[in-house]
Amino acid sequence: MKNKSEQNDRQKLEEEDFLKIIEKSNDVFYKQNINTARFEYFSPNLKEVMGYEVDELYNFSLKKQIEMIHPDDIILLKNFKDELIEADERGENNIERLYRLKDKNGKYHNIHGKYSLLRDENNKPISVIGSLKDVTDKKVAEESLEQAKKT
Repeated sequence: MKNKSEQNDRQKLEEEDFLKIIEKSNDVFYKQNINTARFEYFSPNLKEVMGYEVDELYNFSLKKQIEMIHPDDIILLKNFKDELIEADERGENNIERLYRLKDKNGKYHNIHGKYSLLRDENNKPISVIGSLKDVTDKKVAEESLEQAKKT
């Protein structure tokens, strides 16, 4: 049987490994308070993908967050909170969305987002955790292939 110190050491190593996996991923991971819409965590690669320093987004208001979404895609995220809670109540692990998100320089990226709900000890929804994958290159290639088929 492992003693408490060995268990703590093992847990610390697992957490460090998990953080390394997140840091090495091409996806951006984040955590956001579902009630206040304030961001609580971003993976360090946010700057590479979206051009923002992590600290910049922690202070973004909900209005500023919405301004980052392409106007034609806002409808895809309109009832996001309710849909996420309903999906969680049905036992679904996550919901997915494909939309365009503006980076710091004003360029839109095609984003594939996967979102899950976290609940507190009283089973109340408290946070959204998500992964954002930039699929712009894939989307451009698909569109080019479609155009080539038409000609």
